[in-house]
Amino acid sequence: MTFEGKITIAFPREENGRVQVGMREAFKPEKILEGISCEEAISRIGALYSLCRTGQTQAAFTAFEQAKAVQPTGHESRIRECLILTERLGENLMRLAIDWPKWTGATAPKFAFPAAKVLVDAIKTIFDEENASGSQGPKGLEPTLAQIEKFIECEILEIPLARWLSLRGNEIDSWCLNGQQLPARAMAYVIKNRWQQIGAAQDPAPTMAAETSTDATTVETSLYTRWRNEKLIGSCETGPRGGLLARLLCRLVEIAKLPDLIRNTYSGDKAIETKCSLEGGCASATVQVARGRLIHSVKLDGNIVTRYRISSPSHVNFSPDGMAQRIFQQIFEKNRSQLSDVANMMVRTADPCVPYVLEGV
Repeated sequence: MTFEGKITIAFPREENGRVQVGMREAFKPEKILEGISCEEAISRIGALYSLCRTGQTQAAFTAFEQAKAVQPTGHESRIRECLILTERLGENLMRLAIDWPKWTGATAPKFAFPAAKVLVDAIKTIFDEENASGSQGPKGLEPTLAQIEKFIECEILEIPLARWLSLRGNEIDSWCLNGQQLPARAMAYVIKNRWQQIGAAQDPAPTMAAETSTDATTVETSLYTRWRNEKLIGSCETGPRGGLLARLLCRLVEIAKLPDLIRNTYSGDKAIETKCSLEGGCASATVQVARGRLIHSVKLDGNIVTRYRISSPSHVNFSPDGMAQRIFQQIFEKNRSQLSDVANMMVRTADPCVPYVLEGV
């Protein structure tokens, strides 16, 4: 986002104190989206958001369509979903480039993010042009997807995609410890420091949403909730689940799977992930963005927005009783001697969409 405040994670002075987590917004984005037309609201959303701009805009557009009982064609829905998936790929690659070099414990291997960005932007342009023209059969999509897959294999995973996704248990540790590229080196740093299980819980699943849920009691929606049932992830979680290593691996699973998700979504072989609901004149659209589940809820009077609400992944994960509070409470109680390093790594893994500050470390 370009306008929000910050997340504060305050560690207590008392040994048995409670870690306080809160998200302060500079102002409510909803307040500048009410009392205007749907078209103006979509324009403002596009200007307000830098991260997940495509996801935010598509969630708004879909919610307005539902409120007006407008049904997009299957082709339109697939193009929109492909644009969201492409944005997810770009933002996950960007996080590797920005955050992961800090976690290698030594001179970080170079990560060729500019080359990856060129390919992601090319995929986006293909879908943008098809969306604008209404034609079907994007030119250059398959060769570009093949190029990004080759980049992922060479610069990130160091082995073929299918082989990496088939790794289990000790094979994952071996890949981390023997790899030379940035992702493996960063996770080897975690393993060597014995931080794999930091943040894990005996059974975190009951507090996590199904990815299509709109349950207000949800305390986590993240890459981990999206991919925790992947066999690669399950095989490295023999005890408590949701630890640091598993969460890092979930980002790589997302990157590894997205090119084929884009391919299959466009071809119609993959179900559209955007979900909608309509009740009592109000409409909601749920979109899976880079950080988790995003919900836009609207109410219209004709073409004028009378109510607008946004629930972002950061609102859920960094709520006072959300996922972050549980994890940082555990870090405070069990890893106090390494509090600053571990806390910074975990918050970056949780990946809030606004700046954060750690107090008391």
